[in-house]
Amino acid sequence: MMKLRKTLVTLLVVSMIIAGFTGVAGAAFSDTANHPAKNKIAKLAALGVLAGYPDGTFKPDNNITRAEFAKIACIVAGLKSSGDILKNSPSKFSDVAVGQWYTGWVNLAASQGYMKGYPDGTFKPSANISNAEVLTVLLRIIGYNDNLPGEWPIEYLVKAADLGVSDNVTFDASEPATRGDVAFFAEQSLGQETVYWDKDQEKFKDEDPDAVNDLYHQSFEGGISKRKLVTEWEYVAGKYKLTLKDGTTVVVAPDVTLVNADHVSGFRGKLVDYILNDDDEAMYIEAKDYGNEFARSATKISDTKFKINDKIFTVASDAIYEDENGDIGDFEDLDNETYEVTYDRISMTVNSSGEVVYVKFTKLAQEATPAIVEAVNLTSKKITYLDKGQQSETNALNTALKDDTKTVIFLRNGAPCELKDLKKNDLVWIYDDDDAHGADYLVEVWAKTVEGELTETSSDWTAEGRKDVYIDGTKYRSGRAVGRILLSTDAGDADSFEAIDSDDDLDDVRGEEVTCLLDGFGYVRAIISDVTVASYTRAIVARTYSTITDEGETVTKIDVFKSDGTKASYEVDEDSDDDCQGLAKGDFVKFSLQSNGAIDDLKVITDVAQLTDADDDTHRLELDDTDWYYASGAVVFEISATSSSDWKIVPYADLEAYVADRNDVEARYELDEDNGKIKYLVVADPDITGIEDYAMALLRGKNADGKFIKLDVKGTTKTYNLTDSCDVDEWLDVADGNMLSFKLTGGKISAFDVLIEGDPGVTVGKEVYSVAASDDRIKIDGVWYHVDDDTVIYDYSGDDLVYCTLSDLVSGMTVDFYDKGGDKVLEWIVVR
Repeated sequence: MMKLRKTLVTLLVVSMIIAGFTGVAGAAFSDTANHPAKNKIAKLAALGVLAGYPDGTFKPDNNITRAEFAKIACIVAGLKSSGDILKNSPSKFSDVAVGQWYTGWVNLAASQGYMKGYPDGTFKPSANISNAEVLTVLLRIIGYNDNLPGEWPIEYLVKAADLGVSDNVTFDASEPATRGDVAFFAEQSLGQETVYWDKDQEKFKDEDPDAVNDLYHQSFEGGISKRKLVTEWEYVAGKYKLTLKDGTTVVVAPDVTLVNADHVSGFRGKLVDYILNDDDEAMYIEAKDYGNEFARSATKISDTKFKINDKIFTVASDAIYEDENGDIGDFEDLDNETYEVTYDRISMTVNSSGEVVYVKFTKLAQEATPAIVEAVNLTSKKITYLDKGQQSETNALNTALKDDTKTVIFLRNGAPCELKDLKKNDLVWIYDDDDAHGADYLVEVWAKTVEGELTETSSDWTAEGRKDVYIDGTKYRSGRAVGRILLSTDAGDADSFEAIDSDDDLDDVRGEEVTCLLDGFGYVRAIISDVTVASYTRAIVARTYSTITDEGETVTKIDVFKSDGTKASYEVDEDSDDDCQGLAKGDFVKFSLQSNGAIDDLKVITDVAQLTDADDDTHRLELDDTDWYYASGAVVFEISATSSSDWKIVPYADLEAYVADRNDVEARYELDEDNGKIKYLVVADPDITGIEDYAMALLRGKNADGKFIKLDVKGTTKTYNLTDSCDVDEWLDVADGNMLSFKLTGGKISAFDVLIEGDPGVTVGKEVYSVAASDDRIKIDGVWYHVDDDTVIYDYSGDDLVYCTLSDLVSGMTVDFYDKGGDKVLEWIVVR
């Protein structure tokens, strides 16, 4: 069996040299985060064995067809570049036509003996492949054949279990295989040593017992390098590099797939597996975890024994250690003693045999008081901090951010980020020179928090003592040095963070609700009290709707026009969902946000009066015949009850002229609690008209008043003339059956857009899978979408146009639809 495959590889060697091997970035799929095969899926995606779908999903629970698995089998066998060669060759199977995407793969898999057809001469490419068939094909690629003892498929299933190919999967052999289970089977097959059938000895034998001869190395150039210890990382000349224990440097590909780390820095001190592409760059790196330990003290008992967390481990003969300065030495050179106090953290890495291979002593580089972000200015590229301890680094960084020749690496909670991702009260440490790992600056940002009651604190608040704090009874530790925990007693809203010199400093906040800011080790670095003082955003509601997450959950969202003149969309926290029920377009609200950006607390502001006069010189205005004063910097919203696209902020200095041009404007308002002056004002302008809506075009033409379009507007035929501002060429493109978005001003169409295939958000010719009218949901082409009261639905599959509701739709219909914002809330649906 294996000899046949090698013969074909020899014949195709020229093709393989030209095509090479291109790594496919196995970016995290949106639906595999909680799947047990997620790491194997990522690895096979990086190798190009498996691929996801255009919407970013992998669909691990979907079945795989025989044609699809033929391709997978050929790639696992190392024949990825050979599939197209046989694409136009006649197949021996009657149902495999020349020129299909799968023809070459089926021909190739059959020619190698991996897959067989049926007695009637067919291959059945569209039929699902069973688990038994998948395991049979994979074992044939490894080199096993029907000489296995027993009947099919028992002999293959038994051998697969013996080798570990079917480990971690509970399955019915006769049932269709899922994509997730195939990932398990395929990846576990790649690690197998290849064999051949020795006719003389009548047994299967290792092809080369003296060499690494697994499918990884046979099928992919360079194979997979396993269990390599990373001692350093750096960023040089636009490339990340990893240094291994043996001194080897591994260049990281730009589209690398990282597993068990969000950034290459996370591999330091870890054992990793990696796969190189044809440019000798790592396209897949996976950190291995065999039960690593972390503690504040540990003992070297001997060169072969290490005690940590009261457990004794055997030490590998080639183990190394890294001291607090980053210097590396042989473990045997360490003195036999207990290491504690001097070090804030001792970590240990073990191999698959449970032996210690790496010990790291960490004296936190963050030993100085942390910098705490107060504000980020994206225009000036400046970060303002609440701490003076790193002022020199801060100024240098602000200068570097404006210099295109400088490289600055931002890491937030260990993952790559940008300047815009920094938030108020983030903890920040800035490194330059050697500590920046090749960049000009490395900025480590930590945004981990724990909230609750500060129930108690440790009493030993000395330089060398424990400084433990208890939140809701759970203990959290800090660094040891006095002054390395900061305290704010005004919710962190001002420059009031002070170093805690003793636990007496916490007397006023003990028993109160607090927020603790944690660093990368989970140590408490700052405590913020008065966390109930929320920062509220004022805004006008544009719409409230439900949408469906990639996990299939229905969440409430709200679109708003904010007091800074920008528009935003927020998810509503479950606890605040009731607050958003009954909200109407144009409602004036204030709300606070959780750390994840979801609305936490929302209140509707309902104070209303008639605005009859205003004086810019005295900052006076008249509401319901009563004089009020408005604060300097007051915010004035100008809205209409129709189109939110026309909403704007009126400069408060122009309020007098605004009121003078209108009669008795209705206004809602909010007072500044500190001085009783008007802080926010909402005025409804009747002169603002126009609302975007959707309808189907029936006819375009001209009448005595000029150009017109006849529309079916939600079941009613209406004819609207066009204003002079409308585009004539676009009007000429209007045809019967087109869906339009349009806006009216003064009873005429002032703007419109023909929405056809190719326009963003427009999808045509897709099948309805399911309709859940009671939940306002529809499943189209395998994806759930949501409809609301504004969704326009037509049935134009017959001779007559019918305006209908969601309950009128059934599975099997073919529809066009418009998902304007990409949020899976549909603007319109048309049955064709």
